[in-house]
Amino acid sequence: MKRTMRAATLAVVTTGLLAALATTAYATPGTTSACTGCHGGPNVAVTATHVSTSGTAAKYNLSAPGAYAIAVFSGSTKLTTLNASSGQVTLSTGTTYKIYAVKGPGEGDGIGSTTVTPAVVTLKVPVNRISGTNQWGTAVAAAKRQFTTPPSTTPNYAGVTDIILASGDVKAQADPLSAAGLCWAYRTGAGNAPLLLVSAASRTDAQVLALIDAIVAANPGKTVTVRIVGGSASVPDLRYSEIANYVATHSRGSVAKERVLSTGGRYDLAAAIATRMKDRASASSTDTLVLPAEVLVANGTDPAKFFDPLALAPIAAYRGAPILLVSATTVPSATYKAIVKLRTANPATKVYVGGGTGTVSESVRLTLRGTRVSGADRYKNATAIANYAFTHGWLLRTKPAAVSATIMDAQVGGALAGGKGGALVLTPSTSLNAATSSWLSANMGTLPEVFVVGSTSNLTNPVKTAVINAVN
Repeated sequence: MKRTMRAATLAVVTTGLLAALATTAYATPGTTSACTGCHGGPNVAVTATHVSTSGTAAKYNLSAPGAYAIAVFSGSTKLTTLNASSGQVTLSTGTTYKIYAVKGPGEGDGIGSTTVTPAVVTLKVPVNRISGTNQWGTAVAAAKRQFTTPPSTTPNYAGVTDIILASGDVKAQADPLSAAGLCWAYRTGAGNAPLLLVSAASRTDAQVLALIDAIVAANPGKTVTVRIVGGSASVPDLRYSEIANYVATHSRGSVAKERVLSTGGRYDLAAAIATRMKDRASASSTDTLVLPAEVLVANGTDPAKFFDPLALAPIAAYRGAPILLVSATTVPSATYKAIVKLRTANPATKVYVGGGTGTVSESVRLTLRGTRVSGADRYKNATAIANYAFTHGWLLRTKPAAVSATIMDAQVGGALAGGKGGALVLTPSTSLNAATSSWLSANMGTLPEVFVVGSTSNLTNPVKTAVINAVN
């Protein structure tokens, strides 16, 4: 798939004076109409020479000998003005630009123009943004992409009988850390169950309601069960009532509610999800669900360290390895009991700790008899986990990877990429981390696609461009 960046900003490097939207008379910065509305006279030769294209950005050298100014337009919008006879601009591919040059300030001093349309380059590795205007919309966008098979752009929800519903509020962001495992536990022939988000403080977002209704409508005669992650303080019963009422009014299909754990904290919730995964695998009559001999452990206490479990989420979503939570220095009772239960069922079960000693202490690792997989920071930690998962066959280099910057977006991205067998890596919101960039470049030969998960306020367009450049 190809994406084009709508022109809104140009990076300009001039060989003379640089003045974007200059204030001199001949540039007439307040005028948005084409220069021909004000200037005329002898023809001025204007040339635009293509220099290079990287991702969706194409560089051009502009030249108009003897000109006082060169202006670049997209339609009727003036994007920038060079108060010089030459300079370099960066233009977005797939858009047509009109480039004018004027000889002087007078209306009859002379004018010329040329037109360029930077060609869209077919990317070796497509990079596509998965986003909405908020975290609810981003989760909806991820679910739609999950059930869309290119080149089709229409999701197919037939066979989706379970929906995982978790809190998208910052105060409850620990609740969904293990939710990717539930997406695996309720896998059908259509794929993993989708992960959607709601808020305790406000009504269920209209996008979430519409998507759930579409899933119900696509499965006539079946009951779609909403599996709620977290207690009523995180996901109130009212949120489900809103869903049920919406479905009854629109598709008139059948929905049901099941809360995975009614009481208890985040450690109890993760343990309950692990038990549910084990029980679902044991009850499976096919090899669709086979609980592996791996348990993933991460810090679930400190919000600053919640990023560690995020990189583990794809393994839970694809392989079915449960994610259990600890503090930096202690193993909660619920977590310890869950590991004992899993090891009793399968003595070959091994524990893998995701995160460095500052996140999960060495004493905790020793208590759990675990193997540590970690990096120096959250970004290197994510790439280390991805590489370890590739090496051990827990994830696949040949499946789409996701890049996210925030906890909520990463939870959604991990479930999306992991459901397809791909990894999740992390980046700051405004610049691509060096470790992540290197990881993307190292895997560009096998990755079929990269999902950039999050709105432009959470993960900016320059980061997306950097991702495109890293894999192409």
